[in-house]
Amino acid sequence: RAVSSNVESARLVGVHTGRTLGFGWAIASAFGTLGAVLVAPQLGGVNPNMMATILIYALAGAALGGLDSLGGAVLGGILVGLIQAVLVTWGGVVVFGQLYMSILQLAAAFLIILIVLLFRPSGLFGTRRVERVSPNNNKRSFKMSAPLVVVAKGSKEHKRWQNVQYLYLAGFLLLTPLVLQPFEIGK
Repeated sequence: RAVSSNVESARLVGVHTGRTLGFGWAIASAFGTLGAVLVAPQLGGVNPNMMATILIYALAGAALGGLDSLGGAVLGGILVGLIQAVLVTWGGVVVFGQLYMSILQLAAAFLIILIVLLFRPSGLFGTRRVERVSPNNNKRSFKMSAPLVVVAKGSKEHKRWQNVQYLYLAGFLLLTPLVLQPFEIGK
């Protein structure tokens, strides 16, 4: 944890940062491989796009809960699963029928990602921090963990940002069927 938060400080206290980061990547790769091995029989074998849909769901859960909060990412994954199981399944069966179920599930995941990134980029439990650096340091003026735009409510800039967000949302809703066409399952 210390190496991921501040590599220079960890190196100064004697931690072998390269070895530690490499070990972290090895553990992540092992768990990813284990997940792929467990999921492959259910998806009909191994192919290059095998984990694409699962990756989209995982990204939606992590973005909803917060990318820097492990508990938030777990809760976000549970919420994405509940949204898909309850709302999409019910809405898909009642309104559209079984034919469009896989497209609706992916569309719900993409819509969750879009809404979270537009309205709360740090997620539900993520931390939004702004670190100010002295003006003598010419490398950067500040560091943010999430995009931060500060405008006064009711100003022209605020209305412009709102219009941009609504345009993105409308474009997403119009283009989703075209983007999700290659991911249809069962064709």
